Amino acid sequence: MSYILSPRNRTVLSRFARSKGLVAFDFDGTLVPIKEDPFQVWIAPQTRALLKRLCALYPCMVISGRARDDVQRRLRGTGIPCVVGNHGADLGDSRPLTDIVSEWKALVSPGLSKIPGVWLEDKQLSLAIHYRQSPHKADARRSILRAARQLTHLRLVPAKLAVNLIPENAPHKGMALVEYQTRLACDTALFVGDDVTDEDVFSLNGRQKLVGIRVGQKQASQAKFWLNKQSEIDELLRVLVALREQSVSSHSPESARRHAVKSRA
Repeated sequence: MSYILSPRNRTVLSRFARSKGLVAFDFDGTLVPIKEDPFQVWIAPQTRALLKRLCALYPCMVISGRARDDVQRRLRGTGIPCVVGNHGADLGDSRPLTDIVSEWKALVSPGLSKIPGVWLEDKQLSLAIHYRQSPHKADARRSILRAARQLTHLRLVPAKLAVNLIPENAPHKGMALVEYQTRLACDTALFVGDDVTDEDVFSLNGRQKLVGIRVGQKQASQAKFWLNKQSEIDELLRVLVALREQSVSSHSPESARRHAVKSRA
């Protein structure tokens, strides 16, 4: 992995800024810091302003583990038009997935409700079982995993002090990125994420023209690049905006005219 904001990687971002590229983000831990209460998380004003500038220059999207409506509400004012929730599951036929998730909820809720500090988030197309507030986190996690063993057709994905329960045949984040890259006729993509389900995007490195950036260095990740921490997202946005503006300016009619005059001279 390589630090994306290092001087030597300026050429990577410059090349992307000159391409017909899609810019995509995870939400929690990427555009916003992770907090004790996920429903008290909002985009910082400076990040919101930068995203608005970014969306005026690039096609942009967010692919989140949250429910789509939840993410869209938190993205108001950013200009981001495309949102896929539930780790990519929004792309599929929702009816069979909601039936499966509803059955899971009925099976695991009674046992989980007895564990202090554990709560279940029903996102219709997936479940997230949070244990951040548990006084005995290791015990809580073991109990959650034990409850999940009774479920079938399950993709179990660990998160930061939570466990995601996703139908095994549901579309994932990598599929969502490829789908929107095709819809928007983008030749390349840049994706920033921080969690396990973001590896479904980073694993596209060998098959797509992808600049994969992980928040936090992790050698086991398939991302080629990394940011030190979530707070560096604003700097990455500034760089992407500046490089795109430079690219647009250099290809303007006035710039071309000046270049032609200079060449004749």
